[in-house]
Amino acid sequence: TETELNSDLADYDLLAARRASVVDRLASIRAIAPGTEEYASALASVDTLLIVFDSQLAIYRGKPTPVQVAALRFEIQRAFQGAEDALGALYQKEEQDFYTATSSTLSTVRGTQIILFTVGILIIGLGAVLVTNIRRAARREAVLASGRLQVAAEVGQAASSFLGLDQLFDTTLNLICERFGYFYAAVFLTDDKGEYAALRAATGEAGRGLLAKGHKVLVGSNSTIGSVTFNNRPRVFHESRRTTEYFKNELLPSTRSELAIPLRQGGQIIGALDVQSLEDDAFSQDEIPILQTLADQIAVAIGNAAEFTREQVRARQMSALSQAAIELTGPQISLEYLLEAVARRATSLLGAEDAGIWLPTEEGEIQLKANVSQPESVGRRLKMNEGVSGQVFVTGKPLRIDDYGRWEGRSTASASESIQTAMGVPLLWQGETVGVLTATRSQSSRPFTTEDERIAQLFA
Repeated sequence: TETELNSDLADYDLLAARRASVVDRLASIRAIAPGTEEYASALASVDTLLIVFDSQLAIYRGKPTPVQVAALRFEIQRAFQGAEDALGALYQKEEQDFYTATSSTLSTVRGTQIILFTVGILIIGLGAVLVTNIRRAARREAVLASGRLQVAAEVGQAASSFLGLDQLFDTTLNLICERFGYFYAAVFLTDDKGEYAALRAATGEAGRGLLAKGHKVLVGSNSTIGSVTFNNRPRVFHESRRTTEYFKNELLPSTRSELAIPLRQGGQIIGALDVQSLEDDAFSQDEIPILQTLADQIAVAIGNAAEFTREQVRARQMSALSQAAIELTGPQISLEYLLEAVARRATSLLGAEDAGIWLPTEEGEIQLKANVSQPESVGRRLKMNEGVSGQVFVTGKPLRIDDYGRWEGRSTASASESIQTAMGVPLLWQGETVGVLTATRSQSSRPFTTEDERIAQLFA
């Protein structure tokens, strides 16, 4: 398949024929193999491979980008490896069972014939019951595992079908809750600096409440999300085994079990998938690998959707940037009008709630010359190196602050304002800083990104 997809003109009919051959072989094995139900889990992994193959190949027909191509190949290879591992594990188990049975028989022969006869009768009587019970339990577990794999494949297929993050999260999280029986699911994404994991999407009233509060968790803290995003390992909480390190959220008081799984891209942690249940001990060790696979699929889908979103935003920003250049380079009534127009354009271009233009004074200070949301603050002065604008003017370098309220360099004149995140870029003329453009937002969940910084510098 990979060889065919690497060719300039892939033969999709050939790939379809090969897939049909695999389906025929799988049906033949199910029809003739003794004890087929015992192999349900292993054979279900091949079903999962076919589902992933179909979903990824359908996307591949749509001429995806190079980034999407890499993700599609990775998904197909991983599904193939999962099927191969499951079938290999089944073979090793059968081999080990044969070896164990043979060793037990040889060990028994070493006893006397009377003991052998007596113990043999007991083993036959008790063993028959035990084996029957074990087989029934194994069948039940195989059916449950097969069902969970089918659900994971269904969610994974849905995740790969969307290129918008909001639609991706809304569909996959609700599908997880519906299919797995959880009452709450959420996705946390880490910021560019890896300091905080911010809630990006969540289900139910509690989820909407947490999103409205701008809920975020410090990476490396004792919380479930803080631990997972720092250690890159799943973490399970059960009410019956509560420890003092676990912190229950006030908006989710009914939680009895919680499982957090890391979201990873290229070996890096980008966030966590968090699911919670109303039942104690709701997460078994068998479910964790399935949910980790599901989280990996979501992480790949996040990467694809984020790239798609970035391309859309970049296209809109470049279009707005071109329009701004045309507007601002035309005839202007006055310098004051020009600066106000620049500030207004900056808020629209950067998705900011406020923007300002700062210029140096003869007294060696920096003065606010234009402001969008607070025009009455025009005329305010700051010392050089004070606040975002003062520091940017002195260094001549861009500056982004994700948590302005805790930033030690914030201006005392802005201490009472509702600024949560801020950015400043220098206004350069022939390599010399002649002013500063600042932009702010009042939501901590919307920090300025490196792409915002790039657009702001181009605009400045």
